Amino acid sequence: MRRSFLGAAIVLLVVAVTLSGCSSNGGTLSEREVRELLPDTILSYELDGVVHTQNASSIDIVRADVSDETQMMDCEITLEDDDLTRTVYAELNFKKYETGSWQLEWWSPYQDEAIVQPPSISSADADAYMAQFGYTDIKSGEERSSSPITYERYYEVNEQHTYCDFAGTAVYLATLQHWPASSDSCASLAWNEEADFSGVQTTWKVAGHWAGVESSQENDPYYRQNRIPHKYEFDLQAPDSNGVIEGSGAYYYPAVYPGQSEYTGQYGEYEFVNARSSQDGASPADATMQMLVNTVYETIVFNFTPDSVQSYCDLLDYTCEFAATHDGQTSAQATTGTSSPSEPTRPSQPSTTPSETSPSQTIDAMVVKPMDTGSDGYVLPYSDTHSYTKEELSGLSTWELYIARNEIPARHGYIFTVDDLNTYFSSKSWYEPTLTSKEFKKIEGILNSTEEQNVQTILDLEKSMDSQYAPKSKD
Repeated sequence: MRRSFLGAAIVLLVVAVTLSGCSSNGGTLSEREVRELLPDTILSYELDGVVHTQNASSIDIVRADVSDETQMMDCEITLEDDDLTRTVYAELNFKKYETGSWQLEWWSPYQDEAIVQPPSISSADADAYMAQFGYTDIKSGEERSSSPITYERYYEVNEQHTYCDFAGTAVYLATLQHWPASSDSCASLAWNEEADFSGVQTTWKVAGHWAGVESSQENDPYYRQNRIPHKYEFDLQAPDSNGVIEGSGAYYYPAVYPGQSEYTGQYGEYEFVNARSSQDGASPADATMQMLVNTVYETIVFNFTPDSVQSYCDLLDYTCEFAATHDGQTSAQATTGTSSPSEPTRPSQPSTTPSETSPSQTIDAMVVKPMDTGSDGYVLPYSDTHSYTKEELSGLSTWELYIARNEIPARHGYIFTVDDLNTYFSSKSWYEPTLTSKEFKKIEGILNSTEEQNVQTILDLEKSMDSQYAPKSKD
């Protein structure tokens, strides 16, 4: 009897010890039990698309509401792995089943997650990231963290290049963004790296005298004969705070004998009428300043980069490359000895026209260039607003004069019955044949006085050249 009582007492003692280890604080689940019942949605987080699972290093039960079948508690849970330490504040709701075991019914964060330590980052990592922008002279500056989730490193930039200088402070930023876990997903984190160059100023050094030669291109219709390059020279002032450049200059083109297709070896000239620039570049390393120089027929575009300058002209559908040289002056005054021997002498005081001018205001010094053969080009693009002189037209061949004269009615929809004219203008995207000869003549004033004068001037020039295309009357 004594043995039976002793055995029963031992059993009760073991049960009591076991229960005390599982549920302390008046029946509240222990930290160990809570840790075993935590779901993956609390233990896991996603960083850069990869899911990581952490260990709960500590669980602090702040508040508990305990009954025989349910327990609701607010917990501060510290989660750790090799890269990251997190603190999650969560409301946990447990239910006791008939088997006597407890299960987590549901949980929700009652406070946003607090990121207490971002992934480790070294100065070398930051330097390697910044090096991809192509710097050559960066001095590492102060390193500091503005908050537990942001890493900053400062770089003093001081670079001198041929056409521009960079000076200021660049900043490397590494930021850890986070989204709290919900009931059906783990916490998500995003580790972002970026460089801030807003503190680096670019000073462009393009003022002075510029000269260049247009390179020959095999497929260029303007170089079909002797492939003599076009040339240019101009004076520039440094861009203002709005990136606008003021300048003036001249563009030289190969001249031809009247009625001939062979170049004379001499050069004609017309002036630039406007210059404007716009600056681009996400960082100093890829900074580019684009300068637009408008002429009568074309826009020449110069792209300045830290160590080089490239340019091209867009003449209707025609593109060509240039090589530019700069005499190194800091002012916008012209210098002697920079022009090619075959170029004419520039005016001693080139005029600078307003930045916004109409075609009729900028054509006074026009000399017509050889005919464009593209689908959109005109021989005389301003024949409705500018009265061309014989001198201005002297560079065109008899065929080009023939086309130029008939181009004027063609732009009004005149339908040609002559095969060569019909074939030529049908290849132009702008040509819309809508009026027969009879319909065209019935419309009074369809050609304005400038167009009528140009037709007559061209016809007189054709006759003086004894052109085979010159009719006895207008076409």
